[in-house]
Amino acid sequence: MLAYAARKTVQVKMSLLTAFENVMLPVSRGTTPEPGATSHPVPPDAKQNQTTITAPTDYEIRALVAAEIPAFLDHLDTVFHVPKPNGSMGAARELFADHWEGDPARDPAGVMVAVHATQIVSSVRVYNRAIHIDYSRAAHPTGGIGDVATNLNHRGKSLAKKLMRMADDYMHDARGYDFGVLHAAPLAAPIYASIGWKGVNMSETALFTSLKHVVVDSAEDAATAITSVRDIVFARGGADLTLVKLLHCLVAPSILGTFARTDDEYWIRYIGQSNDSRRNVVRLLYTPDGKHTDALQVGDCVGYIIAEVLKFDLEGLEKAKIADAAVAVSVTIKEIFVGKVASLQENGHVKSIAAQNPAEFNTSISVLIAESIKKLLSTLPFSDIATQRVKLIVPTALLPDEVLDAANLVWANEREKSNETAWMFKVFVPFSIATANGSSVQIFNNDDLVQILGPVISEGRFFAGCDGVALKPGAEVFGFLKTDAF
Repeated sequence: MLAYAARKTVQVKMSLLTAFENVMLPVSRGTTPEPGATSHPVPPDAKQNQTTITAPTDYEIRALVAAEIPAFLDHLDTVFHVPKPNGSMGAARELFADHWEGDPARDPAGVMVAVHATQIVSSVRVYNRAIHIDYSRAAHPTGGIGDVATNLNHRGKSLAKKLMRMADDYMHDARGYDFGVLHAAPLAAPIYASIGWKGVNMSETALFTSLKHVVVDSAEDAATAITSVRDIVFARGGADLTLVKLLHCLVAPSILGTFARTDDEYWIRYIGQSNDSRRNVVRLLYTPDGKHTDALQVGDCVGYIIAEVLKFDLEGLEKAKIADAAVAVSVTIKEIFVGKVASLQENGHVKSIAAQNPAEFNTSISVLIAESIKKLLSTLPFSDIATQRVKLIVPTALLPDEVLDAANLVWANEREKSNETAWMFKVFVPFSIATANGSSVQIFNNDDLVQILGPVISEGRFFAGCDGVALKPGAEVFGFLKTDAF
């Protein structure tokens, strides 16, 4: 493995791995930047004091330095911001800039790049995170692999493979992580598996409904509570942020695969302000009668939701409705958490949160879902959105069947399950985690970890977000929150 403290140049043989480069990455525009964009060459001094692998094909493979960040973002835009087969566009520079500037744990040394003729042509980034993967509610430090991108004109040269090896070394040697995590495109998963990564199935639930059904079929007071929902104010030290963090902490640590969020800057910039021009996003807070969050009382029911819809889907919806009146627009529930105030601080901010009972859960969830649908579909070119069929997509572990049934969410009775197979892990060294029965188990390899992240084996495990609801054998407990996407 590479010693990151040392200065050395290693000559490597560049073997071809065409499948790796072509399957993992989208079609690129080559070296052509976006119209009006400025291409940032690598500064001459950026090559100094770096751990470097010099290849005989004029590619310099090393870690990024701060001066190259604009060039790195340009590179990602060049590779990803291209038309997809369905006519939609890939992610643009603004999203990658948000993922960099809004990440308090960003580290140039965790970005591996291949440079050719002063231009970055391939990259892999390690996102430094902490993830919940056991039943102790403690988070384990880890690295998330993202921004794997190779310019179209430089594929088939094993660049991404070598950068992935450097990323492994960075995670294990420089950061001391026991394992890494990544999200792979479906066609890329076998390629990642060939270099030591193991897939974990994440169950997703699709709930088919409409705004009309959510309001009519929900608890009696939910239909009149829509005015109690407003946008979340993500401000450092603010009452909204305090409440949202407590709601997240009530449930998220018990869902395996969720990331810990301990930094307010991460909440404000990465969760609260991430820009992606391809999506309409809502971040909504529910309080009784629209109370301000520093005026809440013990026993008040509260909650929040972050959901999104693709603009491309909305643009095509009117045409699709002409052909098929039953067409459903997909709404992704990135996260949704509810609870009730258990205690207050002296300054009036909420101090602690408890789980709601099933009836309270019904009202809070229904209100948040209804208002999300209303806002997300408000840009449609037709006026009446009440009857528009909607497909709500949510990690099953976030809203398990046992909870939906206990809360008598009639509008959520039409359900469909699917498995997302794109999540993958790689164990670097053995480590210990807590099991569901409170014991400790040693994780030696990928298979051991995948088994821990699998469904509940026995009864007796309760869902933290709804009082008194027990999960049945086979219930899903692994569910990544897409707000943390990297």
